[in-house]
Formats: sequence, C-alpha cells, structure tokens
Amino acid sequence: MNSDLKALFEPSSVAVIGASSVEGKAGNAIVKNLLKFGYRGKIYPINPKEKEILGLKCYPSIKDVPDDVDLVLIAIPAPLVLRAVKECVEKKVKYGVIISAGFKEATEEGARLQEEIVKTAREGGMRLIGPNCLGIINAHKGLIAVAVDFENFKKGSIAFMSQSGILAGALAKWIAETQKFGIGISVSLGNKCDLDEVDLIDGYLKDNPNIKVIGIYSEGIKDGKRFIEVMREVTKEKPVIMIKSGRSEEGVKAILSHTGSLAGSDEIVDAALRQSGVIRVESFEELMDFVKVFDYCPLPKGNRVGIMTTSGASSVVAIDLISKWGLRLANLTEETRKWVEKEIMPPWQPAKNPLDVWIAMGAGAEKVHRVSIEALLRDPNVDMVLAILLALPAAYFDAKKVFSSFLDMAKEKPLLVSIQGDRKGDEWFRDIEELRIPAFLGPDSVDRAAKAMSALYRYSKYLGKIKG
Repeated sequence: MNSDLKALFEPSSVAVIGASSVEGKAGNAIVKNLLKFGYRGKIYPINPKEKEILGLKCYPSIKDVPDDVDLVLIAIPAPLVLRAVKECVEKKVKYGVIISAGFKEATEEGARLQEEIVKTAREGGMRLIGPNCLGIINAHKGLIAVAVDFENFKKGSIAFMSQSGILAGALAKWIAETQKFGIGISVSLGNKCDLDEVDLIDGYLKDNPNIKVIGIYSEGIKDGKRFIEVMREVTKEKPVIMIKSGRSEEGVKAILSHTGSLAGSDEIVDAALRQSGVIRVESFEELMDFVKVFDYCPLPKGNRVGIMTTSGASSVVAIDLISKWGLRLANLTEETRKWVEKEIMPPWQPAKNPLDVWIAMGAGAEKVHRVSIEALLRDPNVDMVLAILLALPAAYFDAKKVFSSFLDMAKEKPLLVSIQGDRKGDEWFRDIEELRIPAFLGPDSVDRAAKAMSALYRYSKYLGKIKG
C-alpha cells in the first residue's frame, strides 16, 4: 500500500471517468474547475461517447490514456464503478475518488458492491476516497477537482474535511464566494470506504506548511485508538475543530441512512476528543467561526478580556457571556485608565472595564473607538480584546481606517469584533474582515465572539502556553 499521499493532493495527472460536455453533470463540473482554476498537470477526460470535452481530447477508457495517471475521479452510475476500478488497477493508478452514490448508504447490495470495490483496489495497490462524495481540493496546486461549479476560489490556510458530500460543496462555495478567509485543502469523504480523515491528516495535512487550521465534520470514527494517537500529535502543531454528529438516538439512525457509518457512544467520543486535544463544536456556524478565529488570531497568554462597548446593556451581557465560557474581566492598569480618561472621557466619568464609551461620543466617534480599543490592546493586564460596535448614526466612523491602525497589535493579541445595529454594520463587517480581524454580525454576535475567544484560550492552555 502506498502511504505517501502526495500523489493524491499534488497529482501530476488527473483522469475523470464520466467526464461530460453536458452542463450540470458532475463530470462536466470537475473538468471545468480544473481548467478554470489553473491546475497545471495533465487532464484526461474519459468517456467512450465523446471525442473532445471542453477542448481536451477524450479517451474511451482509462487504459487508453498514453501516460501514467496519479489520480482518477469516477462519476458514473454505481453498477459501472467496479469495472472502472479494475481498469484503474490495471493502469496502476495510485488514487481514486468515487463521486458516485448508491453504495453502503443506500442498500445491502450497494454495501456488498462497495466492499468488492475496496477489495479490488487494495489488492491492486490503489487507495480510495468516497464513494458518495463530491471530490477533492488543493487550492495551492489549482486542484479544484469537485463536482460543483465554482465562480471563484481563493486559496487559504484552512483544511476542511466532511463526510457529507453536498454539505462539503455548499460550505466550500459559501467560503469561496462570500468569506474573506480561504480554503487550502478540502476533501469530501463520503462513505469513507478506505481513506478517512485520520489517514489524510497523518499522511499529508499535519506536515503541510500551507495548512494552519483543520476543520472536520464526521459521522463516525473507524479506529478510536489511532484517531487519538494521530490527533494528539497534530494538535500540538495546529488546531483541529470538529463536529461529530450523532449525539441523539435519532441522529445515529439518520447517519446510517446518510453515509452508512456506525456512530459510537457520544460519551466515548467526547472523552476521545478531549484526550486528543480536538475542539468539539455543536454546529456548522461554530465550526466556521472557530476556524476563522484560529486562522486570523494569535493565541492568547491568558483568559483576561478587555471589553470596549457603546452600549451598557451589551457590556452586562458580555460580562455574563465571557464568564459562561471560562473567561474573566481584566483589571485595567492605572496608566490605561488615566490615558482613556484624559483622551476621551468627560471629567466626571471614570474609565473601567468594560469601557462603555457611548458617554464619550462628544470627543468624536472615530477618536473614541481608536483610543478605547488601542488602550485595551496595549494594556499588559489584557490578554484578549472584544470590541462591541453599535451601528447608529451618532457612533458612525471609518472602520477600515481605525482598525487598520491596530493590525500590528492584533498580531500579538487577539482582537475580536461584535457588530450590532443598522446597515452601517454590514459595511463595518466587510471592512474589518478585509483586514483579517474576525468580526461577528448580528444580535448573537457577542455570544459567538465569546465562544471563539474561549476556544483560543483553551487551545493555548492545552499547548502549555498558559500557566496555572
């Protein structure tokens, strides 16, 4: 068995069995994405009914391709997949991604067919991803080999693996087309008939310098002992954020009909994740929030939070929330308090944490936001800063200008932003995210930010960067 996964993620050649000239078909989208996003290797469309697809010569069979092939994507009806895999084995193809559905997740006959396909591939030295998946992405190599059309794609430092095919594609599109952070690696795992997330992390992701954060959606862990061993190793270098579904009895039943996975006891899963340093989240929103914050922010040196707000109610809620998530209010230094009082506060208003600066707006909204946030970032008693912005006309300011002045300080200390209020908040959100400072928009934004700050703290503590 070939344990070197480089040919999977950095193939010199890709064949697409089931390539098509018909818009909307999986085999069309895969070829189109490879061409559109600059994959530099050789592309071989395979379809016995076509002579040319998207300007590329088409071959009737993988055996007719004149050169070696590292990676094959298979997008044909399930009953035809076994024959295609046998031909790939004859061709000595190293890796295959089976897009096709209709296997273990569908029927008993499909499960038997899946087992035979895996047996055939393994005996021939070929490794498989899928079936029932959408494909594989390595944006740093232009390998956007997925059965979903992308309008644009920006590479980044996040790796994302999902056992759900459609969801993996939807999240990848959402990130690529709406978010400021980018994906470096994405794999739709499907039924995990052969290779799983542990294999991919151990064999490629953990040592990949382009990957900073790993996000996972999993419906079942095949080998718990190996999972813990590998994750313990990788989480010492980069955070792993994971949704493990199947907490409820109904959820476990749904998983069996989705990808055919067996979901173990949730208590055992929880213990395994804690032992291995993996951060477990409850929803896809949390998963996206956490990977973004870990991508953008440095790790904190403690759990002391400095809060800037323009709403007294928000400050009270924020205090409760940071306490709920294991953080605490910082005691500002006398130097910080005096500087804030001198620069923006009316004579009768002392500065304290949280810094409620609405009363100081007479000094000008831009100055008030700049001074208060900078004061917290500079204070040695503050480990993390939460800026709660209220988008109302009296508090309007140029967010891009103000937050640009914090970029160097935000590389040393986490700065997270909660935004509430009118449509100006949408503009602030876009401007701040453009600077790679994590922002959260809406009435639940303080809670989301507090949770993410807590995750940063817990991971930093896990690594031993925080004493006590």
